[in-house]
Amino acid sequence: MDLLSKVSSAITEHRLLSKGDTVIVAVSGGADSTALLHALATLRSEWNLTLVAAHLDHRLRADSPDDARFVARRAAQLGVEAVIEAADVQMLARRRKLSLEEAGREARYALFARLAGERRAQRIATGHTLNDEIETVLMRLLRGDPWDALGGIPMTRPLGAAEVIRPLLSVTREQIRTDLSARSITWREDPSNRDLRFARNWIRLRVLPALERKDAGVRDLLVRFSRAARSADRLLTDLAHRFAAEAAEEGAHLIRLPLDEFRRHPPDLQRRMLRWAVARVTGTTAGLPVVLEDRGLWVAAKGRAGEVADLRAVAVRVSYDALEVTVPQPPAPRGVYRLRIPGTVTAEAFNVTLTAEIVDPSAPVPSRSADAHEVDLDAASVGRELQIRAWRPGDRMIPLGMRGKKKVQDLFVDDKVPRWDRHRIPVVTDARGQILWIVGRRISEIARITDRTQRVVRLRARNTSNAAFVGLA
Repeated sequence: MDLLSKVSSAITEHRLLSKGDTVIVAVSGGADSTALLHALATLRSEWNLTLVAAHLDHRLRADSPDDARFVARRAAQLGVEAVIEAADVQMLARRRKLSLEEAGREARYALFARLAGERRAQRIATGHTLNDEIETVLMRLLRGDPWDALGGIPMTRPLGAAEVIRPLLSVTREQIRTDLSARSITWREDPSNRDLRFARNWIRLRVLPALERKDAGVRDLLVRFSRAARSADRLLTDLAHRFAAEAAEEGAHLIRLPLDEFRRHPPDLQRRMLRWAVARVTGTTAGLPVVLEDRGLWVAAKGRAGEVADLRAVAVRVSYDALEVTVPQPPAPRGVYRLRIPGTVTAEAFNVTLTAEIVDPSAPVPSRSADAHEVDLDAASVGRELQIRAWRPGDRMIPLGMRGKKKVQDLFVDDKVPRWDRHRIPVVTDARGQILWIVGRRISEIARITDRTQRVVRLRARNTSNAAFVGLA
């Protein structure tokens, strides 16, 4: 079977394309990506495809602009639009503390994802081959990666709203070069592919040949191993996703999994449940696997209430009864809102509107319970103006029914309010800063209604947006 037939077969068998797709084609100028571009250009009419060739100049070699010009010419010859961009991968690696390989990959996929969004592309095609899969499996084995990462390179994976596809994944690098040479199609050779400082090059040029001298069938063995690992991973992933979906509570950018339910599962299922939750919240787990296996998974599996793993794009945190996966919270509000009595103020930082009015003291409503959204307070204790702000470390108040002051932090602990939610609950004070009401949570003893109360101030809190306000149930 020739190369084009193999690509066409892979597309059909794995449903890599749909009629009318727009496809971003990753083209470095090397043999594999050149073969991919030619194959998709040949199949363009059959599938009614719109192709966009994407090339990123990594600026790591003096002659790298020649690769960009080669890709632009080749795309023009095939009647394919080319988007050529450049990035300072070396600077990115320093700034993000990544290897050059990792930084280059991150920069490339950022370009592909952005282009896919701009062009509303359904697919992003890359030129990964069977050789790449074998090298990846061996590299992960030597690196000691979790076994579920040993399934090699998937034929497809999501990237934003698009899907990454690998039509050449069942084809060897040798088959590709033989096919291109037979058709007199040229490609660019990247000298950095022989640089042994890069782990993949060392695997390809040193480790694999050494293994093959011991066992000529080692490549087939690695392929069979990766297929078996992928099948097992698929089974466990489906199982974990079912467990997670049945147990999860979903809110806006938030997944809550009952902590006991999550932790009763073995680590292999916990890892996959956590990935499911991250994907539900962010739309992808791309760029997160390492931190998920490290800090995120440790916090999820063993962290105490209040512990948080902030993974940039997502936060994994442990509350008193649940594991929560969400987007990172904004910083605590710093400003102070002032409320004249009577009057109304909207505290945008808390998504709440507070209203104060004077009511008939002859029939006051008693000071309400801790979870009330409307309370009556003694006007003489309240004063003429209130202040609304976030909780601050060191804040104290005398809770209703008590005599001595208690730390607000301890009250939050008593009420099982997670640390990350505490700054989102408005605190109402008098003009001197004495806390009168933790909205929706606690009322102060110093402002309670008594037999001697002559005037009553009624405070109401109302949610003003779809965003969650922790003080209101």
